[in-house]
Amino acid sequence: MPLSKSKALKLGRNKALEYFDICHSCAQSVVMALQDALELENDALARASTAMTGGIAGRGDTCGALLGAVMI
Repeated sequence: MPLSKSKALKLGRNKALEYFDICHSCAQSVVMALQDALELENDALARASTAMTGGIAGRGDTCGALLGAVMI
């Protein structure tokens, strides 16, 4: 049974914080958390998202967490 929107968001937020403690990449943390919450699997997407950390390769542009969410 799919999660409700609010439960998926809560799970995604909690998972993103857990992943961030492990990988220290805001974009990758959000991608992996949303993949978990939405029951998606794509390792290539999680790896590719590391380039978005720190606002596109650390340049401080668009927020890496936002870009990670957009990637999903």
